[in-house]
Amino acid sequence: EALNVAWGAVLGFTLDEVGARCWTDFTHPWVPEVPLEQLLSSGPDGAILTFESRAPMKCGERRWLAWTVQLFPSERICYAVAKDIDEKHKAAGALADRCDELARSNAELEQFAYVASHDLRAPLINIQGFSHELQLSLLALRDGNGKSPETKAVLSDVDESLRFILTAVARMDALITSL
Repeated sequence: EALNVAWGAVLGFTLDEVGARCWTDFTHPWVPEVPLEQLLSSGPDGAILTFESRAPMKCGERRWLAWTVQLFPSERICYAVAKDIDEKHKAAGALADRCDELARSNAELEQFAYVASHDLRAPLINIQGFSHELQLSLLALRDGNGKSPETKAVLSDVDESLRFILTAVARMDALITSL
């Protein structure tokens, strides 16, 4: 029956407006109506209940409140304290939305990395294949007419160049794989 003036500050009602209404007017429509008799008979004297619910504001919006209720059935009274936790619920909702957004972003990045690695790997495979063909041609060239000093020098340079190409291909393949 006695209400704190903070009630009006939180929900926007005057104490007279609150006092003229049933306590169930301050519960969310999906909260089942619990008769005061049932609440008072739900525990021994001194029992404490805690719960969260949404309470209507005078402006029509609803605010989350955390309730602590101490029951005294033998005296047919209960004492209730409510704490405004609306910002906490809004922050939790915003955090959940951000987590969903990050999960979508990560999925997009993974898809991009997969496509990029596939697209980058195709030219590497071509370079690797043609380098192998050049190595085979060099072997055939050595066997045929690789006897002159000039030819040997060119073949040695080509061998070294092919080793650099194949080493670079292997490094690039490792980088792409790590994507």
